[in-house]
Amino acid sequence: STQSTWDNKTLSMSIFIVCGLPGSGAHTLLRHSMDILKSSVNYEYVRNESTKPQEESDPFHDRIINFDEFETKQESGEYLIDYEWLKSTYGVPASLFQHVNKGKKVIVYVPVTAASKLHAKLTGQRSVHVINVVAPMEMMAERLKNQDKRESKNALKLLKKIGNTPEVELRIDSLVQINNDSTIQA
Repeated sequence: STQSTWDNKTLSMSIFIVCGLPGSGAHTLLRHSMDILKSSVNYEYVRNESTKPQEESDPFHDRIINFDEFETKQESGEYLIDYEWLKSTYGVPASLFQHVNKGKKVIVYVPVTAASKLHAKLTGQRSVHVINVVAPMEMMAERLKNQDKRESKNALKLLKKIGNTPEVELRIDSLVQINNDSTIQA
């Protein structure tokens, strides 16, 4: 595994993929990071597009579009990758390169199951770093129980299906893993 050099040159042309299982705290880390970075013109958070129901939308993370629009964009190559997650379809916009080409550091969230796919698509393009937020299974389940969303119920079912092995193998050279056993609340 190669080690990344986190110097100004590397970070000046970086794409950061933040990922984690439901309840790990990845969204919370992302929200707090973007609150801190929002005054910086050097960072851009790229929102995914999703076909999930409008009532489950989180404008911070996703731009909701209908399935026909999604399919049209998918067929015209407007997504770097697309993936299924919790009974919805998502796409990571290829337009993220517009921000990178302007010299911005790009941050994008995907579930841990899509991180390797996105990383593979970006490898060789720019300096790509994956930040995987992990937490104990019991803690993730407890956090999800405290959320009042249908999506949380689906995520809880997913965690039960995974069982006691929340680690999803990421075959990525530049990986930072954050153990969120209590520091970041989901």
